[in-house]
Amino acid sequence: MLVVVGVLNLDTLVSRLEPTIQYFTYWVGQRGPLLLFTTGRDIRLNLVLEGNLPNYNWINILFGGADLVKFATEMDVVDIFLKLGLVGWFAFYFMYIQVLLFSGRRINFERLLFVAVWLGVSVTAGHLAFSAINGGYLAILVLAFSTGLQRTGETATAPVHGLPSPVLPVLKTES
Repeated sequence: MLVVVGVLNLDTLVSRLEPTIQYFTYWVGQRGPLLLFTTGRDIRLNLVLEGNLPNYNWINILFGGADLVKFATEMDVVDIFLKLGLVGWFAFYFMYIQVLLFSGRRINFERLLFVAVWLGVSVTAGHLAFSAINGGYLAILVLAFSTGLQRTGETATAPVHGLPSPVLPVLKTES
């Protein structure tokens, strides 16, 4: 339905998108295609690194210590380095990749694609590592990965008691 309405009002749609297209065309011409992925966070990154790195010593590089209220770049990879240092950065991403890739029985294409997209968004757009709501979503995803649940027409049983579960009426584990 939405496609039909969009096709019928194509001139209106194009006229409304034209200012946005002109805006991004101008800025890509000024600063290059990196702008499309970072939407201006690259400028903030330069300012934050210029403000922090001259004052960093080897302890800060290893263990972090930047105040993210003042110096957040909104790019998770950089913010984690500034806050936790190299040690924390490696530990953080090692644990995320370890849990997301190896929490189930096998690595499949969907899981690899999810981790790649998650890391891509974390690098360019940010707000994944420090957002409270994403922890809940990732916990649900890891639970689904680790139990290997799939939709079927059968009734699942509760994993501990062996009783029919009203919460999971159409799920069963992979065989």
